[in-house]
Amino acid sequence: NYYKNIMKWISNKSTRYLVNKYSYLIPKDFEPMIYVLLHPDLILSGIDNEQKAKEHYLLFGRKENRQYKKIFYLIFLIKKL
Repeated sequence: NYYKNIMKWISNKSTRYLVNKYSYLIPKDFEPMIYVLLHPDLILSGIDNEQKAKEHYLLFGRKENRQYKKIFYLIFLIKKL
């Protein structure tokens, strides 16, 4: 249990560092929760807050050209009708 808490603390610190250092790579119109809603696999992977969404975008989303804008979420919803 102690080990898990230490690892969680280290993970949170490194996440904040990554997002802060490379925040200039995140588009100004990036909407973390829209990003997560557009990609249900992120929720299944445990990405459930803005910080984790930004980290995922920096590490993977940019390279994978994942969408993050509201307009794409609206299109996603319309296609489900």
